[in-house]
Amino acid sequence: MAEVSVKFVDWVLRHLPELRKAADEILPNSGGGLVVLGRSGKWRPGSAVERVAVRRAAVLAVVDAAERALRALHPEQRKIYRLKYRVGLRHREIARRLYLSQRTVERRVEEVREAVMQAVGRVAEEDVRELRKFLDKLSA
Repeated sequence: MAEVSVKFVDWVLRHLPELRKAADEILPNSGGGLVVLGRSGKWRPGSAVERVAVRRAAVLAVVDAAERALRALHPEQRKIYRLKYRVGLRHREIARRLYLSQRTVERRVEEVREAVMQAVGRVAEEDVRELRKFLDKLSA
């Protein structure tokens, strides 16, 4: 089980569409190749093509987990997710727009984070590490 922070989950939620697009654009420039298994039985990609395939699979594992968690949310939670993470509204603005208290919006945001945190936490630790490496390379 992967250990993920609130900051990481917030970043994933804020950039989910871009992550999906980036994962779809991670393409190997040639086909074929063998996957080499080490003594531990873990994946040890040998070629650049295999490393790209492993990276793409890792990014997609996290993105798919987050998207599944969002689809399972109550419609009100999804609406708050969209307003906070897609539109970029503050809690006060969301509360005003939806005729809710600011505290209710804060609780719903926490529920969204918790659902996604649990889903991403079930992704293999190696996949989350690979996504973090991928993000480091993107930001460099």
